[in-house]
Amino acid sequence: MSNVTETATILDDASFVRSSAPAPGRPAIFESRRLRALISIMIGLGLWEFLADQVIHNTAFLAAPSLVAIRSWQMILDGSLLYNGWVSLQELIIGFVLGVVAGVVIGAAMVQWRAVNDGLEFWISALYAAPMVALAPILIIWFGIGTMSKVAVVFIMVVFPIII
Repeated sequence: MSNVTETATILDDASFVRSSAPAPGRPAIFESRRLRALISIMIGLGLWEFLADQVIHNTAFLAAPSLVAIRSWQMILDGSLLYNGWVSLQELIIGFVLGVVAGVVIGAAMVQWRAVNDGLEFWISALYAAPMVALAPILIIWFGIGTMSKVAVVFIMVVFPIII
């Protein structure tokens, strides 16, 4: 038998084809992938709301999704969400551009000159392996809570993959 015929036989075999009929004892409504995803999201939001309202009782640790939605809508109406989003986008772009430029320059220097590679390889490997959770407090101490620390976080997340 030829390969084409064997392949057609295997593909026509009912054991390889997923049935479109619902599983026995399960309503057809639960066969929809989108519906299952929506149900999962609703359960997650309900659990989040319950934990925030009934268990945690402190919005500093866990705000209920209803409070998040209300505050988000207020921020949309007063324009602060758009303003803060624009500031965050600027910090992201600055950090990304600086990280790409530095990563390309350092990476090219490491490829071009063996001495640069030997001198920087240890430091790049060590810093790249360090988790951002460990570096973030240091960056905040060095740069404060303002724009520079956020640019530095983006820079670090960009520069090492570019170099490597």
